[in-house]
Amino acid sequence: MSLNWLWLFPTGEEDAPNPKGIEFYHNVFCLLMSVYGSINGGDILPLGDDMEVGTDVKVDES
Repeated sequence: MSLNWLWLFPTGEEDAPNPKGIEFYHNVFCLLMSVYGSINGGDILPLGDDMEVGTDVKVDES
């Protein structure tokens, strides 16, 4: 699983992560844990990368 940095830092200029992005990934990980029982004990590994594809697109905050 790869994290999309735009969910966490929509403009790339934030000092702190977007709370809606944190909530989104929290929900994703909770769902994965409810299905697989664990994250690191299973085949799911959260992965952050440094790709900058699409950094000019902002996440809708509505």
